[in-house]
Amino acid sequence: MSPKKVNLPIHITGRAFDALTGHLYPGNLGDLKNTIKTLVATSFSKDRYASKINISLHDLPDVILRGIIQTKDHKFKQNNEIIINPSVNMEQLVESNYSSSNELKKNL
Repeated sequence: MSPKKVNLPIHITGRAFDALTGHLYPGNLGDLKNTIKTLVATSFSKDRYASKINISLHDLPDVILRGIIQTKDHKFKQNNEIIINPSVNMEQLVESNYSSSNELKKNL
């Protein structure tokens, strides 16, 4: 049986995104992928009629949260929200984040 696709935009806070991408996964990308699938499934099961998937810092697994506490660098981005639409591909996602980062740097 193949997994059901939710096909909803994912709204993730900047802090949660930083924690997810900063964590060292033993199984590399496979573990990250499974973590994201679990986060999406959990959010979807909380409200099956929602128009989006919401992920924030408090939704993350304890192992990732413990890693945040143990790191020396507690500098998080502002708690902005990142939106990942179902139709976006990886190149578009990377490009949009790169463009946003460059725009922020110009305004500093």
